[in-house]
Amino acid sequence: MENLGKRVFKPAVIKEIIRGLCKLGPLTNLELAKILGRNPKHIKDQYLYEMVKNKELEYTHPENTAHPQQAYKAKGH
Repeated sequence: MENLGKRVFKPAVIKEIIRGLCKLGPLTNLELAKILGRNPKHIKDQYLYEMVKNKELEYTHPENTAHPQQAYKAKGH
């Protein structure tokens, strides 16, 4: 995981890693960014928004997407 902050992975690989992590349990944007060694805004803008839109991930608080404890989980988990 130490190399994840470096630009060695294609976006599809990062998405697969995010999906796998979110299968283990809900994770916030900040938690994912820390694990991946990336900027939280970058993770949210480049991956999470699209993955929710494509139904790869789900919000833990879908009624309020700006919920302070918003986290992401793999679809069906």
